[in-house]
Amino acid sequence: MKKDLFKVVDECADKFSTNKRTNANYKKIFYLIYNRNVIEKRNNDYGYAEIHSLEFKKITRKYSKILQDLFDHNLIYTNRPLNVGHTLGAKSIGGDKIIRGYKIDRFFDSIQKDEPQSFHQIQTNQNKINSFFSFSYSFLNSFPNLPINKGAHFLRQEKYDIEKIYQYIQVNEDSITYERGSKEWEELAKKWNKHSPAKKSRNRIYSWFHSIHGGNNGHENERSFFTLNGSTLRECFDVPACNFCLLSKMLEDNKEVDQHELMAFQLMIKTEYIYGKIAEFIGVDIRDQIVKKNIKEACQHWLNIRKRYKCNGMKSDKYFTCIDQYFNTHFHSIYNALLNWREEEYNGKITKMLWDDFQKVEFDIISNKICTYLHKTYEVFPVTVHDAIYLTDDDREKVKEKIEDIFWKELNLKYVK
Repeated sequence: MKKDLFKVVDECADKFSTNKRTNANYKKIFYLIYNRNVIEKRNNDYGYAEIHSLEFKKITRKYSKILQDLFDHNLIYTNRPLNVGHTLGAKSIGGDKIIRGYKIDRFFDSIQKDEPQSFHQIQTNQNKINSFFSFSYSFLNSFPNLPINKGAHFLRQEKYDIEKIYQYIQVNEDSITYERGSKEWEELAKKWNKHSPAKKSRNRIYSWFHSIHGGNNGHENERSFFTLNGSTLRECFDVPACNFCLLSKMLEDNKEVDQHELMAFQLMIKTEYIYGKIAEFIGVDIRDQIVKKNIKEACQHWLNIRKRYKCNGMKSDKYFTCIDQYFNTHFHSIYNALLNWREEEYNGKITKMLWDDFQKVEFDIISNKICTYLHKTYEVFPVTVHDAIYLTDDDREKVKEKIEDIFWKELNLKYVK
């Protein structure tokens, strides 16, 4: 009499460990092999489903002991001895990687041939498995299950496209510092979408990669959990005081602006830190991160006010009046040009278009010019998060110039080189 497959697995899992998590991982590993070998039938010519060890590692790092126990109970077979270790579960033969294969014992596999009703029951049980898998495993299972180099091969053959590159970014599960199943883990999982390219909206690119934390305001740097071409992505350049840098370029064609004043403004932007100058004017220390954060917020609010600058109930309003005085005193014509910036109707409201103009120039400088230059010159694949540029560790070694120098060259200010 044939035994029920899942009942046998449950019994073996219970014998293997009384720990609930280990018990669950035991079943997940078996179900992964069962799915590939029996349900999906992703098998080689000898009937083995070739499964990379990285996939088992996503479930638990102690997967080898579980595989051995499954093998000892004759629940699975493998095309190579389990005690023969190979890097990432792949043995190199003549330059090719041969991944260890697994298949379910014929005793259970024959159920689908001899007893259709029993096999139907197995499929019914398989539907229950989906709810059995924890969200954290579903999260990991959504990540690419091919070796990293395979994805890199596809990317290298594609034409570089700043909007499509986000769908080639892959996860490095080992670098994730969150505990599996935690709130932070689940939030990251919801944002991650490996198949999604970026979308351009109002002169700016937006993607899932933009929505995850970059390490500011006390958050974990979640972008360091991801790789491109098998190498970790890291921020290598961020435009300092970006809006004011872009503004110094945008004002060159503004007839309201005094040219001597513009020259002084561009010189300050290039050689000094404008938030530091404002902090000095206010009489506070810019090295205090809370002060710096409040000044940046107040500047953004101040830039966006229409027609007449006034406080609007923000936490950083104590700096607002000082910022207004600083620009009115030191850069009066620029102050007036900002007050009179063009306006258009957007979504039924009259909107100051300064931020749209910022984003248009930002995209042109960062994405169109700098990223294209880096790719053509050094054959690297930059990723952007608005005014920040990310490169992999491997690609950073290829770039022989400072990206900051490339930025100022592409910005090409009228009075400061």
